[in-house]
Amino acid sequence: MDPIDNIRQTRDLAQRAIAFLDGHELAADPRSYTLAYLYYAGTHPEVRTEIDHLIAANAFNRRSCGRLYETFFGLDAEARAIRDASGLIERTLGRVLEALDDAGKDVKSYGKVLEDFTGRVSGGDTDLRSAIESILAETRKMEARSVDLERRFTDTTDEIVELRRNLDEMRLAATTDALTGIANRKMFDVRLKEYADDCARAGEPLTLLMADVDHFKAFNDEHGHPVGDMVLRLVARTIAECVRGRDFVARYGGEEFTVLLPHTGLEGAFAVAENIRNTIATKRIARKSTGQTLGVVTLSFGVAQYKPGEVLEEFVARADTGLYQAKRHGRNRVESAEAMAGEVRRAVGIRG
Repeated sequence: MDPIDNIRQTRDLAQRAIAFLDGHELAADPRSYTLAYLYYAGTHPEVRTEIDHLIAANAFNRRSCGRLYETFFGLDAEARAIRDASGLIERTLGRVLEALDDAGKDVKSYGKVLEDFTGRVSGGDTDLRSAIESILAETRKMEARSVDLERRFTDTTDEIVELRRNLDEMRLAATTDALTGIANRKMFDVRLKEYADDCARAGEPLTLLMADVDHFKAFNDEHGHPVGDMVLRLVARTIAECVRGRDFVARYGGEEFTVLLPHTGLEGAFAVAENIRNTIATKRIARKSTGQTLGVVTLSFGVAQYKPGEVLEEFVARADTGLYQAKRHGRNRVESAEAMAGEVRRAVGIRG
């Protein structure tokens, strides 16, 4: 592309992004502007999809922009930190190799002194006092070098242990949702591919649940974001408690959660979703400071079964379509866009 055309395109995208934010009464802060720019740039279709969902739910605001930015781009800092830590490990190991090289030179030098001493004794040198003093002097030097080498190894070992701990913490942070403590969207994408490949190879089914907290925006607006955050933590904990084995739970974004169910068909997935739905409906939300009961939380679910060879985005989209149907049909229910969904509902006693 011609540089002038490139500049014009960039300027056009920037103007559209600013107008987009103005239209939604949002300030052009770095995070919101980045999302708006990418919305029109077309380089991140998943960002556009998420924004469209938020707009449809009348939930596109500064707070949701912040969460969306963290979901897709919040790992940059961790990635840089991991790269920095890796570089530090390389430098630390370099010091270890340097110390080993020094130690090798010291041992070689000490060996030469011993060899000279042996030669003098074998040759009948009568000045043994001088030879012994020379050996003692070199022994003391070798002892001092050994102590220094031990100290350097100890320091280096401590550094490596600390670096490993930091890396483990960063890896955990990079794959965990900070609010709920369960896996985040990035980790979901990784597990989705792994599970789809594994189940396809084994000829076993894989199903996906997409869950959304009903009327969450209204609840948030009425009771405040701290209570809303408490609800999200409760939902995450409840879903995690209702699954088992290799079932994988993640926060997909905002008030949406996903559950991957390997080796589970559509009927079993409906049963799992119904169990989660019924369990969460028994929970009573109360304000901690006053004990005031704020009501109950309900979930809507979309269910889909993976078709071997299917594009994973289409698999997720089918589950999302089921979720949309559940919302449209009254919420607090489980739906599937698949043709056999009606038979499954009858099989597990779910009313249509």
